[in-house]
Amino acid sequence: MATQFEIDNALMAGMAYRSTRADINRFPLPQGWSEIPLSYVTLPSGFEAVSFQRGSEIIISYSGTDFTDFTGDWIKANIPLAFGFSSDQLREAALYYLQVKEANPGATISFTGHSLGGGLAALMGVFFDRPAVTFDQAPFAAAASIAVRDDLIGYLNTKGYTTPSLMAFVPELFSYDPYASDTDPTLDRLHNITGYFVQGEILQALQPALGVLGFQSMLAQNSTGLDFLGKDLHSQTLLTAFLENDAFRAITFKLPELLKMVFDEALYARDPSDKVNPQRNFLDHLIRHQFGVTGSFAADAMLDRFTSDLQKVAQDGGFTLTNT
Repeated sequence: MATQFEIDNALMAGMAYRSTRADINRFPLPQGWSEIPLSYVTLPSGFEAVSFQRGSEIIISYSGTDFTDFTGDWIKANIPLAFGFSSDQLREAALYYLQVKEANPGATISFTGHSLGGGLAALMGVFFDRPAVTFDQAPFAAAASIAVRDDLIGYLNTKGYTTPSLMAFVPELFSYDPYASDTDPTLDRLHNITGYFVQGEILQALQPALGVLGFQSMLAQNSTGLDFLGKDLHSQTLLTAFLENDAFRAITFKLPELLKMVFDEALYARDPSDKVNPQRNFLDHLIRHQFGVTGSFAADAMLDRFTSDLQKVAQDGGFTLTNT
């Protein structure tokens, strides 16, 4: 079962999808956290991030892939990082971290993100020796190298952070040594990275060849009739729903066509990234009402109530989605 902190991270990972989401389908802010004013950034490279605070805790959330942004998210992030090279978005993620750290001395900072954002969060976690909770993490393990570390140092030098100042401010960046982990497993810092992925999501097939960082738990599900590649299952909204209510995940084993219906645009699925003609997407609507949206409506446990109704449908002797 997911902890409340992990669920909070899932919501904040979803909140980083801001430039690509209509207001009515944006993720809600988890209770007890606030967005740091002016912390949201979006850059021409496709990089997008935002930070949240609860007392002395800060979570930096990096946005995931925009599948329509081939130049930014693919050429400048996913492809080079997957094959062990640095990228503009990774450099900007490091600079963003230093700026947040500098503006909040004494804060305890960790990282989160989904997909590409999860891959960036994981790399930040190992390079800067900080915790990261990732979701459907992109397979960037090859980029956790000394060469990429050195590239980050060189880039930060051009942004006003001299090598001596970096050694004083973030000495952990210089002590990173994944190759020494043969004698001391803690030196690769993989213990900092945890997370979840949905069984069958599009990036799972790449894990054996390219590799993800840290310990990732699979959220098993049993769905039929979805897209062949697993793009539907690569949904931070779906993953968050599974973490928040494990019974919702479990019900897919009794109702294998449930998610097919949830993602069916002929029913109530809508493109959450449509900002021209925005319409409420059913799954996002459940999440928003489950947690509540500050200034709009209070939490009303809509996902829990929906799941309870599904359990009644699926129980022995009850109706099922295959009844005639």
